Amino acid sequence: MPESTRNPLNECLLVVTQPHICSAQLAIAAVRADAIGLLDLGLSETQLTRRAASAQLAKAAGARQEWGVYWDIFEQQDRFPECLAGLSADRWPILLLGGFDLKDLDSHPVADVLTQSRQLADHVLLEVYSRAGALAAQAAGFDGLVLKGNESGGRVSDHCAFIFLQHVRDALHIPYWVRGGIHPHTAPAATLAGATGVVLSEQLWLTRESPLW
Repeated sequence: MPESTRNPLNECLLVVTQPHICSAQLAIAAVRADAIGLLDLGLSETQLTRRAASAQLAKAAGARQEWGVYWDIFEQQDRFPECLAGLSADRWPILLLGGFDLKDLDSHPVADVLTQSRQLADHVLLEVYSRAGALAAQAAGFDGLVLKGNESGGRVSDHCAFIFLQHVRDALHIPYWVRGGIHPHTAPAATLAGATGVVLSEQLWLTRESPLW
């Protein structure tokens, strides 16, 4: 199948770059390894820095669609996706949103967030932290989910990744990846348990491709 026609949401490995660095190096390495590479746009980086890193990743990916960006909303309205307009000359293939828990759906302007996101990206994924949030995100129309267990950093579930997976696996009908406690032995277990794949981030910080070297 030509690279440009592959569905990126079929890929089993998703790599998110280091937060607050806005370096595309790990995401580029992920795309070259036939995984999804997502650039973390960080918290306080300038738009110029974000635009340059996104362009670098886009250039390296070429016609491939297995790449995109990660954006943490931090439950702040001034960080809704509309603030990302103009960062890319073209649409991103994938936008993964974090920090937007839909557990209490009535208190979230989810329609606005989705509308803004779809103007920026072909596929919109959401990081979720509870069964209620996962089911609400699926019902709202997100294209995929990342289940973030409490082994991860930042906002996380009350449960470890594999308990969280067991709580939602029979109720989800869209692609979903597991983040937290992932290593060579647990990654196959996650897919056998029904996940589309797994997320790597901190596990790759000391690789040769990492900007931390």
